[in-house]
Amino acid sequence: RKGKLIYDESKKVFTYEILETTYAEVDELKKTKHIRIDQQKKQLLEATKDDVIEALELGEPIPTEISASRANIREQAIKLKEEIDTLKTQKEVLTYTGSIII
Repeated sequence: RKGKLIYDESKKVFTYEILETTYAEVDELKKTKHIRIDQQKKQLLEATKDDVIEALELGEPIPTEISASRANIREQAIKLKEEIDTLKTQKEVLTYTGSIII
């Protein structure tokens, strides 16, 4: 939330006073970060989706490297969301840059 408008004489610009954030705002930011992690997970899993479907259709086992990679992506997504959930302030959430690494 913004507070009153202040003129910064040294920088010759107007700025807003930053007011303390509410927990609801922090929670909303966390939800946004969770969504970003879910989107990244979905995009990474999409790369091997056809291989998984083909193996299942043919009654063959899913190749170990594909299965392991997909499990790693899911595990990282869970850990990143847990990290996000530990953040307490708006600044911490906004500056969090965790990402799934393959």
